[in-house]
Amino acid sequence: INFGIQNVPQLANQTTKQPIILSNRLHKSLYRIDKIIQAFAVLVKHDLIGTEYRLVIAGGGEESVNLQQLVQELGINSQVVFTGMLDYTELVKFYQQAQIFVSVPESDGTSSSLLEALAYGCVPVLSNLPANLEWVLDQINGFIAPEVGQLAEQLLSAITLTQNSAQYQKLIGFNHQMILDKASFAVNLRKFTELY
Repeated sequence: INFGIQNVPQLANQTTKQPIILSNRLHKSLYRIDKIIQAFAVLVKHDLIGTEYRLVIAGGGEESVNLQQLVQELGINSQVVFTGMLDYTELVKFYQQAQIFVSVPESDGTSSSLLEALAYGCVPVLSNLPANLEWVLDQINGFIAPEVGQLAEQLLSAITLTQNSAQYQKLIGFNHQMILDKASFAVNLRKFTELY
């Protein structure tokens, strides 16, 4: 049982969101942050997104310097922000602001960052892993990249969805209710005690 989120936030309103794509996984090769940067660069270079969009890369790790160099080589410095490691309060602010959450590790279980992103109204764009498919159905309540080479297409699909306010708010509501039903600390503690 994943114990889930201790304090589920109130339902997000898409009108308070900003054109931010958030990545907050560790800077290790497993998490393929470089692929996220490259996919974002494709959208920028082909003018598929406006200059108002930001890729916010939170966290840190052994690959941080290489990732920063990659951003420079791709010429997208003005639209990529490295925040370093954030405390939870600062991270929550980015969940509240971000329209999109992207996480494409090679392998993973259910991550707390995914549950938090769903709770705070971010559209998830994820790698095709069993644990992710337990929470997100492609093009229903988020987007699954069949392979990491198709990540740019999935990011663009997520961005397009956020531009339809009714569709975006519907997704926010669906994911928020799912977290309340399946991924809150209170609900999962009750499930645990019932099994015990």
